[in-house]
Amino acid sequence: MTRHTPPEAAVRFLRWAIAVPDTAEGVVGDLHEEFLQVWERRGRRAASRWFWIQAIRIGCVFRIRGRSIRQRAPRRMSVVTRLWEEVGQAARSLRRAPSFTILALVILALGIGSATAVFESVRSVAITDLPVDQPDRLVTLTLRDERGRDAALVPSQISDMARQSGTLQSVAGVLPRTGSMPITEGGRPLVLDFSFVTSGFFDVLGARPSLGRLFRLADGQEGAPPVAVISYGTWQRDFSGSHDAVGRHLQATQYQGSYEIIGVAPPGLDLPVGVDYWILPGSRRQALEVVGRMEPGIEQEVARTEFLTLAQGLDAELAGRRAPTNATVKGLTEAVLGDARPLLLAVAMAAGLLLLIASANVAGLLLMRAARRMQDITVRRALGASAGRIARGHLMEAVLLGVGGGGSGLLLSLLLVRVLRVAVPGQVPRSDLIGLAGAPLGMALGVTTFAIAVVAVVPTLAVARSRMLPGLHRPERWTSSGRRVQAARRSLVAAQVALAVVLLLGAGLLERTLRHLGGLDLGFETAGVSVLELGIDRRDLRGPSELADLLEDVMGQLRAIPSVDAVSPLMARPFTADAGVYETTPLVEGQTEEQARSNPSVPLESGGVEMFATLGIPILRGRGFRDQDREDAARVAVVSEGLTNRLWPNESPLGKRIRLALGREQWWTVVGVAGDTRFRRLRQATPTIYLPWRQFQILPMAWTLAVRADQGASELTPVLRNVVQETDGRVYVWTVSSLGARLREGPMAAPRKTANMLTTFGLAALLLAAIGLYGVMSLAVQEQTREIGIRRALGASEYALSRRVLLDALRTVVLGGVVGLGAGLVASRFLAPLLFEVRPTDPITVLGVSAVMLCVTVAAAYLPIRRATRVDPLVALQAE
Repeated sequence: MTRHTPPEAAVRFLRWAIAVPDTAEGVVGDLHEEFLQVWERRGRRAASRWFWIQAIRIGCVFRIRGRSIRQRAPRRMSVVTRLWEEVGQAARSLRRAPSFTILALVILALGIGSATAVFESVRSVAITDLPVDQPDRLVTLTLRDERGRDAALVPSQISDMARQSGTLQSVAGVLPRTGSMPITEGGRPLVLDFSFVTSGFFDVLGARPSLGRLFRLADGQEGAPPVAVISYGTWQRDFSGSHDAVGRHLQATQYQGSYEIIGVAPPGLDLPVGVDYWILPGSRRQALEVVGRMEPGIEQEVARTEFLTLAQGLDAELAGRRAPTNATVKGLTEAVLGDARPLLLAVAMAAGLLLLIASANVAGLLLMRAARRMQDITVRRALGASAGRIARGHLMEAVLLGVGGGGSGLLLSLLLVRVLRVAVPGQVPRSDLIGLAGAPLGMALGVTTFAIAVVAVVPTLAVARSRMLPGLHRPERWTSSGRRVQAARRSLVAAQVALAVVLLLGAGLLERTLRHLGGLDLGFETAGVSVLELGIDRRDLRGPSELADLLEDVMGQLRAIPSVDAVSPLMARPFTADAGVYETTPLVEGQTEEQARSNPSVPLESGGVEMFATLGIPILRGRGFRDQDREDAARVAVVSEGLTNRLWPNESPLGKRIRLALGREQWWTVVGVAGDTRFRRLRQATPTIYLPWRQFQILPMAWTLAVRADQGASELTPVLRNVVQETDGRVYVWTVSSLGARLREGPMAAPRKTANMLTTFGLAALLLAAIGLYGVMSLAVQEQTREIGIRRALGASEYALSRRVLLDALRTVVLGGVVGLGAGLVASRFLAPLLFEVRPTDPITVLGVSAVMLCVTVAAAYLPIRRATRVDPLVALQAE
């Protein structure tokens, strides 16, 4: 062997093993260059030993695996056998890189599992047909008066309309909102919301029971025993899905009436939204909305026009109710889903974006893995492997990762569905369907197929279209000149950043909405106030006055508790805009009936002497209620400041008189002005008229009391229960909660839970985008080791190198951020119904998201920057 010449025997062995002259000479030439570098660094003996090792390794590859395909007949192999062999090779390749494989599987499981759980839940709630017969022919019809207020019908009028209608095959009545009354079952109090329906309600819908039977026409006949149908969710939650639920009785405390449970409605029947059980109206004057089944081929507009005409013909029989001037018609599915569509759309979009980010992240990991294996790929190409064969190997790895991630994601989705059943706001209809169908295998398969397509396509195309450069000794030059691979990696990271920005923008808007709602001036104080609902047996009470005396006794005993400061009755639970039907248009003394039509429709509130002190509502002018404001005294009222500005602009309302449309010609004198409150509707301050409860007595289903005390509701509850029970055995505490809890669980629940879900998705997306950016920057620094070494040798400072790497990262992030902001501003318009005092283009949110992405960019680029600044120029140049 002469100087700088490889061992001749090793060269002959290589030529014999490869057997293809052109390939053999190329391999020998590449090894010769490496041989010379090893000689210079380690000496002749080490170089010769290295050359022999490489010759034996490459020669064995050709001879043992039969790679000299040009001189040997190709082995016939079936498609299935070839596919199985490629699957085995891909599996072994992934097994040799456990860290990469586990990371990719975790990312895919996260994306596929969350998307499967959310998509399956949204499909169950919003896409699955209602459990009724031909839902496309079912409509809800609502009457409005000239001021846009509801003008409902009574059961007898609904029956008359059914006989006269030519467009509606059958009609029924339903209370458009739920109510509540104290009930017990087997001695245990139940907090359930009911709705009145006519006996033909389920027949019109064409619904079938899950257990027992539904209402029949005979159940609505006079003298029929009271019966009830419970919802599927109530059956599962409060009766544990027991078959003996049918036949039990719901005991109404107020008159000790008993409703026998005759059946369980099918799952997903949620009309009105939030209903727990249906009963028949005890009063023939109960105002109801109309549900109808249209005749085949009838358009909704035709049914609406006829419905309004018939209702106006019944106007003379409306017994003082408002005359209808307009009617609206909705398909039953639209009526059930209502305002939940924006929320469902927001959550589904968030899950879909997270799935895209996770898939793009794994695709980027596969590209980086391919870049690190370019020496092996180059050897295989040099030994005769086709680009298609190599691309199929990478495709098979992506498919195996997708299948593994899909299986893990399916298991994760089963857990997430349970979480969603709790996390979904109570205002979402048909939530009892979530998770009812069992394992979402079909949805998981579809989501996994989509993820595999995203994960596999980009890396496979990049590898298949790459060109093999001559030389085996400098794989980093292959990668540094593989512009398509680099462009694909950066495009995937930019896409992840864009999608993460969309999610963060939506989450930021909802968080800003939540902050605005939480910072609202409610006009009253929630701290220290507990809300009690009392169940009262009224059978032995003779008239409203005796009931009022009983409540006075109860409130007197409650005031005697040392920690209690004030007590007052309320008309209904707080934050229930439709709780009181008592809404009227006041007539100011001196106005004509025609002039009064322009006055606003105002809700009425009824309270006691300590009402304003209990709730912390300020009296701005005049006075509040006094103990003398009783039945035999002059009628007085306190009005809110907003109503004062509407009825008496630039005047003092004190001493002015108003008449309320309550079926009685009575005048009420304004004695005080209270501050505006958001006691019924959180998102708007409602003009209100307050009346003394002894002068305006109502008979609600449950009496509600507000108690201001130094103790919280949880500590005070046992004391309150004991005091009420000891005062009179006919009264008991049905529910107790703090006013703050009512706020959190009521109007704040939907925006808070939606914001939490979008924030969770946004943070997960941000983490995945940071991982992708870190991987790209790390690989870029690794590929540019030689270039960085040369720059360091020529005197480049650490600051200049850091700036170069950081600017490289910022280019990718800025591109993705700009695209993401544009897409996010468009997508955020779908969130508009959920926002409050925040525009979809809110500049603070946009700047906040931009600042977060900048911080993430710096954090992701920190380690690559450190690695770049610590490159030893001598080591980097010796590698050449």
